[in-house]
Amino acid sequence: MQEIINELVRDKVPQIYEKQGQYVLARKLNDENFKEKLKDIIVKQAYEVVNLKNKDELKDELSDLLEFILKLMEINNVSQEEVFEIMVKKKEMMGGFDEKTYLIKAVDQQYVDENKGCLLCCNPTCRAFYREKLGVDENGKPMGYNCIGYESVYKKNISSGFLA
Repeated sequence: MQEIINELVRDKVPQIYEKQGQYVLARKLNDENFKEKLKDIIVKQAYEVVNLKNKDELKDELSDLLEFILKLMEINNVSQEEVFEIMVKKKEMMGGFDEKTYLIKAVDQQYVDENKGCLLCCNPTCRAFYREKLGVDENGKPMGYNCIGYESVYKKNISSGFLA
């Protein structure tokens, strides 16, 4: 039997295969190749994590993923403190993931005008007419359309200037 691995493995894996009576072909990577293979294994590991259902397997794979990430940080001279500081700043500026928000779409007023509002609606059967727009702002731009989906999801927030 021949098993072709072709991926970054833990340091003792070649010896484990040898103890099982297998012959091993392995090589040491230079720094640049190591970084690239580390990135590859992080992507592979992340894919494995998202497909797991069992909590014990999830913990095991997350520990591997975290170790790969920590090693990538180490070889790039990035400290955990630096990363956590950035995480805290991002959370302060943009929030965390506690509310489980899934952004579907963000549009500007030009898009609203060009698409007559209807393409913005979260209700796929809605067909609001252009003539049903709700007036204009101080600059003469339309503020929204009389559509339940638009009212609840995309109506322009006059006070902040953002689409809600």
